[in-house]
Amino acid sequence: MVPDAGLGPGGLDATDGAILRVMLGAGPAYLTALDLRQRTGIGTPILAVRLPRLERLGYVWRLPDGTTGLHRTYRLSPAGVTYARTHAAGAG
Repeated sequence: MVPDAGLGPGGLDATDGAILRVMLGAGPAYLTALDLRQRTGIGTPILAVRLPRLERLGYVWRLPDGTTGLHRTYRLSPAGVTYARTHAAGAG
């Protein structure tokens, strides 16, 4: 598989866009992977990989509360809000 296949603006794909779009709809609330699974239908193994990646890329912030795994909580950063509004809002 080609690493960049299917990637759009900002190096994100449709799955990343779906995550950011749902998070945009949640406003300033922090969401766990379990919350996002319920809202997006994306499996927790995928979210467990995608959320830390989106954090490293600067699109989401993780609440530094000491939780681990699927109970970590994330919200959109300003970059994530901008991406979701300009690239993901009309997708899917």
